Amino acid sequence: MPLKYFFVAWISLSLLMVFSEQIHGLGIIIDNPSNHHEELLNENRFDILPVTYVSDPDERGYIYGVNYHEYRSERKIIYRSSDFGETWEEVYHHRWEITSVYVWKNLVFFSDIKGQIFVSKDNGKNFEKVLQLDDGKYAVWWSWASNDDFLLIGEYGRKSNDAKVYKTKDGFHFQVFFDIRNHYNVTDKNCHIHKVSIDPYDSLVYVCVGDGLDYRGVYIYNLTSKQWKFRNVKNHPNVIVVSNGPLAATYPDRHRVFFYTDNFPVVLEYDKQKDEITIIAAWFGWYYSVGMKFYDAVKDPRTGIHYTVSVDYLDANAKYLWISLDGITWYRIDNRVINGSKILYPMHIAGNWLFMNNIRMKLLTREEAVRLIYNGGLNLPISTTLIEGRTVLLPVKNPKNITVVVIGKRLQNLIPNPENWIVRGGKSELRGKTLKVTSSEENVIIDILKTKKFNLKSGRWYTLGACIKANVSWKNRLSQAFISMWTENQEGAINITGSRIQVSNEWRCTYFTVYIPESSRFNRIRIYLPNESGTYWIKDVFLSSQMGSPIVNGKFLEGDTYSKDVKICIDNRTYYIGDLKPGAKYIIKLEILNGKFKLLSGGSVDLVVTKDRKDGFNLVLVEEAIENKKTSNNLMFILFITLTGALILLLKVHILLKRE
Repeated sequence: MPLKYFFVAWISLSLLMVFSEQIHGLGIIIDNPSNHHEELLNENRFDILPVTYVSDPDERGYIYGVNYHEYRSERKIIYRSSDFGETWEEVYHHRWEITSVYVWKNLVFFSDIKGQIFVSKDNGKNFEKVLQLDDGKYAVWWSWASNDDFLLIGEYGRKSNDAKVYKTKDGFHFQVFFDIRNHYNVTDKNCHIHKVSIDPYDSLVYVCVGDGLDYRGVYIYNLTSKQWKFRNVKNHPNVIVVSNGPLAATYPDRHRVFFYTDNFPVVLEYDKQKDEITIIAAWFGWYYSVGMKFYDAVKDPRTGIHYTVSVDYLDANAKYLWISLDGITWYRIDNRVINGSKILYPMHIAGNWLFMNNIRMKLLTREEAVRLIYNGGLNLPISTTLIEGRTVLLPVKNPKNITVVVIGKRLQNLIPNPENWIVRGGKSELRGKTLKVTSSEENVIIDILKTKKFNLKSGRWYTLGACIKANVSWKNRLSQAFISMWTENQEGAINITGSRIQVSNEWRCTYFTVYIPESSRFNRIRIYLPNESGTYWIKDVFLSSQMGSPIVNGKFLEGDTYSKDVKICIDNRTYYIGDLKPGAKYIIKLEILNGKFKLLSGGSVDLVVTKDRKDGFNLVLVEEAIENKKTSNNLMFILFITLTGALILLLKVHILLKRE
C-alpha cells in the first residue's frame, strides 16, 4: 500500500509520543558524547590554575582567589588577577584556612575556618575583621548574596540548634536578617544555612536551610511585604524523604528559579506565580545509587546556559560538569580534564571564563551548547508535551517553513470524591471538598482504596500529593504528615512510595512523582496524619498521569476537564488559541523557528513540530492567531474549518480505499 495511506496513522501515533520526562519532571539526561564533543571540548578550552574560590571582578577589574591546595587547611593565601586568570599575584597571607572570597561594592571579603569575616578597602592588601559567626560556623561560596543595596552572609559549618544569616548595608556593620529560631524550635543539633540567594527580578530573598528533616527547605522573604514563608522541597521520585535545603540556584527568567538539591540528584523549579516547587529533572540508575548531588550552579546571562557540577557521597567518580538550556535536558561534559574524579566546585563566571575549583574553561556560546546538547539541532518531526508555565527549548536542524500543531489534552484529577474515603481514628467531618479531622494523640489513617472506577494502570508515572493544615503552629515541633501510594507485586508484597508534608497552621502542600512498575498493580492511596492531638484539614488531593502540577489556569484541578483558554508563546510571540478539546488541533505556520516554547495557560497541550508541506499530513491548516486578538473572535471560524477539514479527510480516505 502506498506510504501516503499511512499519513493519518502516522500523525495519530506521533501524538501519543508524550514524554513522561516533560509531564512529571524526570528530565532528559544525556551522558553519551555528541558528535561535536571532541571538537568543542578539547584541551585548548581548559587551563589549570594555581587558585580556587574565584570571585567577581571589583571596580578596578581585579578578580580574587585563594591558593589551591589538595588539603583545604593549607588554603591561606589570597591572590588577585587583572587579566581574568592569565597571571596571578599574591596580596595577602592569612593565619587560618580561608573558606571563601567575595567582592561587593569594591570591597573584598573573606571568611576563615574560625568563622571570622574580614573586609579590605584597598583591593586585598589589608583586611580588618568585621563580623564573628557563631561557634563552629563559617561562610563558603554558597553563603554569600548581594544586590546594590545590601550583602547577606549565611552561617554554614558546624550543625547546631541555631543558624543565622547576617545583613550589612555598608560592609562594616551587620544585623541578623534570618534566624531559624524565629521559624522553628530546632533541638536535633543538625541545622546550618545552605544557599542564600537574592532574586534579580523581584524583591525576594531565598534562604535554604539544612539538614534536619522537620525544618529543611526554602525560606522565602518578600522585601516589600516584609513577610516570610516556608516551602519544603520535593523528594526524589520513588524516595520517601523530603529533599534537603538546596545548595545552588539559577534564574531562567523572571517567573522561575531553578534549585539544585543536596541529598538527591534533582533539579527543582520554583514557579513564583503558582508558588509551587516541582521536579524538572532527576538522575536515576548509577547516578542515584552512588549518591550524586549538586554543589554549585551558575547561569551565563549572555547565553542563557545553565552550568552545574555534581559530586557523590560514595567517591565513585560522579564529579561532572553538566550544561542545559532549559533545565530539563542536561548534557554531561566528560573529557581529559573533567573525568569524574576531580572536584569541580565552587563555580564562578568572570569575563569569558567559567572558573571551577582550580580549572578555567572558556565559556560556551549558545550555538556550541546546541551542538553539544542537541547534536546541532533536532530532526523533524518532534512530538512532546507542554506544561503550563514551563519553558522548553526545541532547536531544530532546519528551522525554516515550520508547522506547529497544538493539540488539546484531557486533564484529569483521578482522586475520587472525599465521600468515598475511609478515615480510621479521630473524628472526621467533610466540609465541601475539605476533610476536617480532630485527633487526640491517636493514629489517624485516611485510605483511598482501589475500586472498579478508581484503578491505576501499571507501567506509568503519576503525580500525587495533597495540602494539609493544622490548628497548631509548626514552630512547636508538630510532626510531619505522610501521603503515600501502595502497590503490590504478583506475590502480594506491598511497596510504599510517598512524601512527607511539614504540617503547620498554614496550608502546606507537596506533590511528588511515583512510578507503578509493569510487574505491580495499584492498591491504595494512604495519608497518615501526625500522631498528636489537634485538628487537621486536608484538601487538594491530586493524582494524575497527564499532569505534573495540580494548578491549571490558576485553579486547582478537580475532576475531568481539558485544555481551556490556551495561550502559547513561541519565540517571544504570543498566540491566543482558546479552548482545545482532547484531540482538537490548532496549526501555526512559521517562516522560521528558534525553538523556544512556553504554554502560558491551558494546563497542558501536546505539540507536534514538523515541516510545512501544505497538507502533507492531512492536517487542516488554520491561519495563525494574531497577537492580542481575543479568543472568541476565532472560535467559530476554527470550528468551521476543523469540521470541514475532517469531512474532506474522510472523503479522501474513502476514495483511496475504493481505488485499492
